Amino acid sequence: MSSERVLVLGRPKSGTTAIAKTIHNTLGLERFGMEPNTLDELPQGVGGIVVKILFNSWSGRLDDLRALIDGRAGFDLTHIVCIVRDPRDEFISSLHYAAYDFFFYHDLPPSIREEWIDVFRQKERWPDAVSVDDMCRMLEERFGVSIPALQSGRESYEDFLQTIERPHFVLRYEDYIARTITPPELAAMLAGSRDVGSDLTRVRRSEGAGDWINFMLPDEIERFNLENAELLNRYGYPFSRPVEHRRIEPDKCSLYVARIIDEAISHREGAIRFGANLVIYSEKPNARVAYSARRT
Repeated sequence: MSSERVLVLGRPKSGTTAIAKTIHNTLGLERFGMEPNTLDELPQGVGGIVVKILFNSWSGRLDDLRALIDGRAGFDLTHIVCIVRDPRDEFISSLHYAAYDFFFYHDLPPSIREEWIDVFRQKERWPDAVSVDDMCRMLEERFGVSIPALQSGRESYEDFLQTIERPHFVLRYEDYIARTITPPELAAMLAGSRDVGSDLTRVRRSEGAGDWINFMLPDEIERFNLENAELLNRYGYPFSRPVEHRRIEPDKCSLYVARIIDEAISHREGAIRFGANLVIYSEKPNARVAYSARRT
């Protein structure tokens, strides 16, 4: 067993789970720390470990996150890997994955499941008529879930990365997917199995890059590019991609959403059965929903 202690840091839906699991598999590490939200939640003990942290969960405790990174928190790290992803793909991924938290924390009838999935079926039926904005609007009006709000904080993350003083890697998720990782030390850490385990397969939807071109309409792409121009330029993301016609594959859209909804319901029922302290809502659709609890 390796004694490496690796921190993987990124935003939600930027590929942190897949990358952290690959490092865990490659180095043969003994433990895996899944999204601790505070210093007190960091796994204790000695030996090799990968700790995966979502930046958004620490945005109110950036001093603690800095202490963890620079060693002042007493949690020694041998490597720090910071993940970035094309913000357009990140947004589309968040749009699809939002169903998991919603159905994990809400006890709702089957009709609501169908109504949520229908938002994605509409995109499949009319890919050139139903915009991403339309999909977000339907989710917010019917269920109170704001995808833009879930995707907030990108600038704060980029600003934070610029303040990290100790040596670290910045890895584009797209380079991980394409296996074009540099430098060699990081490539070696990511050369092994990419299996995330049966309990986390839900994090994999497209397992690729550039799917945003199939979902976003031209005016949305133009607006998104304008809002994120600095980031796209910084990491070398293209402002456009050729597309002859939009084709939304159900297994990467409505069927994927149906699968993670069923998984969320199953996990919620299991958590309640084992006595987990959850906040479970029972609002009807159209109610504004505030997530006041999170999985750890």
